[in-house]
Amino acid sequence: MHDRFTERVKKVMYLAREEAGRLRHDYIGTEHLLLGIIRDGEGIAACVLQALEVDLEVLRRVVEGMVPQGSATLTVGEIPFTPRAKRALENAVNEARKLGHNYVGTDHLLPAFLADKDCTASKALVSVGLSYGKVMDETLRILGESPDVERRTDEEPRQDNKSVTFDKFTERVKKVMYLSRDEAGRLHHDYIGTEHLLLGLIRDGEGTAITALQNLGVDLDDIRKATEGMITQGGGTLSVGEIPFTPRAKRALELAVDEARLLGHNYVGTEHLLLGLLREGEGIAARVLTHMGLDRKKVRVEVLRVLGETPAPAKEAKKAKSRPKKVRKEPSAATLSLYFSLSEFTEDEVVECIGLLSDLYRSVGGDGLVIKRTTLLDPAFAPSGAGV
Repeated sequence: MHDRFTERVKKVMYLAREEAGRLRHDYIGTEHLLLGIIRDGEGIAACVLQALEVDLEVLRRVVEGMVPQGSATLTVGEIPFTPRAKRALENAVNEARKLGHNYVGTDHLLPAFLADKDCTASKALVSVGLSYGKVMDETLRILGESPDVERRTDEEPRQDNKSVTFDKFTERVKKVMYLSRDEAGRLHHDYIGTEHLLLGLIRDGEGTAITALQNLGVDLDDIRKATEGMITQGGGTLSVGEIPFTPRAKRALELAVDEARLLGHNYVGTEHLLLGLLREGEGIAARVLTHMGLDRKKVRVEVLRVLGETPAPAKEAKKAKSRPKKVRKEPSAATLSLYFSLSEFTEDEVVECIGLLSDLYRSVGGDGLVIKRTTLLDPAFAPSGAGV
């Protein structure tokens, strides 16, 4: 069952054990799982609670007020889950299934608690004014899904969704999307554009995308100021759930999914969102990032470096390997001739290839690089010292 749990849920379960130990309990109940969510303070569940104006510290005190301090002396690994806690985890899996999600996140834990009205976590949540319907509607709003999704039965055919699917989005990306809605509201905008996604990314301030930006010497506050400088404050009065994504923002999210696919990743993280914003090319986010001296290639290389992966995805490497090439060194002259077809290369790839080969050949004593091509390349693209 746990193989579908997100890393954040696993962290919450670990924190639940710590909370049980702190309270000297010899069991892990729903109250400890809820305390774990509160202590973690991030993820969709925490965003839902905060969006519904629930003070996490107040909720923590409510939960602790419902359970007395224990007296057990425990060692590592000796704390079992109660039957209600196990049922809550099973309910979370069921909530994910009903929503058509292939993961179980903290967003599924909250409604799972509320589905069992007799458990301590449910009683605590109800005492601060929450209900299953309210939590579910807010969860779906944050995920960008239709509020009536959970009403679909197993027998009803699932409709094809022409928009972006969020199944593979990490909890941090979902949080960024939530923050982008918050940024749109702060600016009184009645839409969520690429600029709001970028502001959400910056406001979150963590994740692979942020690490890549900082490694590339980009100041996050400069990005925020540049973004806000390109947009005007709106005058819209918005209510919950009324802020749609613009076509450009939807396109950027779709491209983020494609970037993950190209890199062979089975998730969509902030790094893919950043690449998607750049690749979209025409939105405010792309313009701001380009103004900061960034481009998709530069960011992509840095992202892969941060992730500890090779700069070229396996698919491209395989394709490059299949390209016909032959290297021949003439014994009588310091000349390296490389024979290959440029028909599958872009101009940028050709320029980079020529530059690298020229530098390499000079480093071993050669005085020039001769390249014979089978497709026309503008001589202006050739670096100095390379014969074309």
